[in-house]
Amino acid sequence: MPGSIEKANNLAGLARRRVAIDPLSKPVYAVLGLALGAEVAILAASDFYLGSPSLPLNLAQLIALAIAAAFVRGLGFERAALFIEAVCILPIAGALAVTATVFMAAISGPFADPWLAAADRALGFDFKALVQFYGQHPWIATLSRYAYMSFAIQASLVPVLLALAGHGQRMWILFNAWVLSLLVAVLVFPLVPAAGPFAYHGIAQDVFEQWKRLFPWETGPAISALRDGSMRDVTAAARGFISLPSFHAAGGAMFIWACWDLRTLRWPMLALNLALIASTIVTGAHYLIDIIAGLALAAAALHLSLRWNSPRSAA
Repeated sequence: MPGSIEKANNLAGLARRRVAIDPLSKPVYAVLGLALGAEVAILAASDFYLGSPSLPLNLAQLIALAIAAAFVRGLGFERAALFIEAVCILPIAGALAVTATVFMAAISGPFADPWLAAADRALGFDFKALVQFYGQHPWIATLSRYAYMSFAIQASLVPVLLALAGHGQRMWILFNAWVLSLLVAVLVFPLVPAAGPFAYHGIAQDVFEQWKRLFPWETGPAISALRDGSMRDVTAAARGFISLPSFHAAGGAMFIWACWDLRTLRWPMLALNLALIASTIVTGAHYLIDIIAGLALAAAALHLSLRWNSPRSAA
């Protein structure tokens, strides 16, 4: 009996000595933890409220998974922990970012649409002409919609594929770049809020009747309602507010990088994400300059993440 107790104590000590958090994940967990704390403080100190329990309940479940991953890694099951983190980290980041943009919209400056549209004109880009082209070729509009919708699916599947393929370091480099990009996008958003090119150019809401989507015309009024205090329900207000930089464009670029070493997926993912990036202009209601800024952000974030996670940095 004493021997069994001693053996159990030794196993418990070994589990405690194991690293519960992957060192590569520390920047991600630090940013997410600070964001969570800040958002809870804002909710407690302001007149914002959660009209539905769905958002906090989903977030609590995802955080519970992240905690479970640390426990599993502490027991020595690294691959299992990596898989759990592959499932939960990007959804946690997304939920916190969407909530943060609601708070940021309330303190945002004047709409930047005139400046963004002027930048597009300087680049020789005609948004209305592209919308007209989509209208004349409904099949392109349909393909564009499916490419755009693949963003959420890829955000769920790409990390899992990396984890299952044993590319744990690559997964964390992606997560570091992803969270850094989200942080920059959220902080930049109140400086350049936009109603969007559909509203700014006066394009009719029935231009793509088969889509049955109104969000390109709802963004501006929602931001205005958050500014003037008439909207304070975070769950009702939550949506994709960010115009510049386009996070769909940034995410598409990061998906291409993440899957580049998976030979069977390299070219299909390249084609899919080039289509995703192209679709972001009309289907995602973005200015061209938003896309360029999103691609630049992804390149910078990946560069920094690769430097942070290089052997020299880890030494």
